[in-house]
Amino acid sequence: MAMPPSEVLQKMQQMLHAATPSISSENVNSMSSQFCCTRLEIEVLASADPVHWLMQQHPLPRVYFSDQTRELCIAGVGATDIVHASDYSETALWQRLTISNLRARYYGGLRFDKNRSCGEEWSCFGGGIFILPQFDLQLCEGRCYFGCHLRWHAGSADEVAPSWASAVASALEVLSKLSDTLAPVRAPVQALPAVLEVEHALSHDAWEAAVGRVLDGVRDGSWSKVVLA
Repeated sequence: MAMPPSEVLQKMQQMLHAATPSISSENVNSMSSQFCCTRLEIEVLASADPVHWLMQQHPLPRVYFSDQTRELCIAGVGATDIVHASDYSETALWQRLTISNLRARYYGGLRFDKNRSCGEEWSCFGGGIFILPQFDLQLCEGRCYFGCHLRWHAGSADEVAPSWASAVASALEVLSKLSDTLAPVRAPVQALPAVLEVEHALSHDAWEAAVGRVLDGVRDGSWSKVVLA
């Protein structure tokens, strides 16, 4: 049952205290039956846009993903797990990132050209990096979910995956630092400008035409800032 935004963080705190570790096909990492990923989840009524919720959060790292249609939008805070691509072969990397729960995902990327030297400003990124957020807020096909990921070791804990108790303690620490509401943010007080229009140019001619319209807007003062990607 979906919950009001004002009650979600307290409910998640209760769920973390009450949760117990279980090993099943839904939470076992594909690389080893000893490494597990558990997702705790609450459906939220009338939640904030994930990107506006993200702007209110302070814990790092912070990640954001949206598909082209915005039917899937995800904002993540904190890191349950960080995977450096250079530590794995290509096959082992994708196995390492596989989680059976469809709403538990790693976010990140790889360098376009792994054979070129890496600039100093990208040194911490290396060949690629992927993050499993500690907490996330997801808009998915018209419904909203607030989730928590726990990565833990079913056997003896180590620096790669902690014990269940340590994973829960880390999640509770991050939870205590989150903004205390997931309620929608009214347009006048949003930290980011409202999105008026999204256009996906799929051809070279369409791209050039869109750039031309933007440049016309710059010249006549319609835009104060433009980002092209």
